[in-house]
Amino acid sequence: MDLKEKAKKVGRILGIGAIWVYVLSIPYGDRLLFDHAYDVLVDNKVVHTITREVKSGIKHAKSEARRALDDGETEVAKANREVDDAQTQF
Repeated sequence: MDLKEKAKKVGRILGIGAIWVYVLSIPYGDRLLFDHAYDVLVDNKVVHTITREVKSGIKHAKSEARRALDDGETEVAKANREVDDAQTQF
């Protein structure tokens, strides 16, 4: 997929998002359509589950990245010691 196709997809997504913002901003009675649809669109079990899983995934990814960084730093320190030891022998 080239850059032009990606730009088209991003533009399409932004366009659809703008339409939804406009539609949900229409007043209906004394509130906006968004306020009437909040329970269905936002405050539901699916959204809460996705939010929880994403937060859990981010936490796990950060933990793994920290562990990998620590392991890398340990390996670099070990290699530096080996180089220093080798240089002192010659």
